[in-house]
Amino acid sequence: MESGFKLCRTFNFVLHVLFPVFLKLK
Repeated sequence: MESGFKLCRTFNFVLHVLFPVFLKLK
C-alpha cells in the first residue's frame, strides 16, 4: 500500500512539474 501511495505522489509530482513545462515548449 505504501509503494502505491509513493507512486501516486510521484505521478502527481510529474503531472504538476512536467505538464507546465510541456505546455511551455508547445
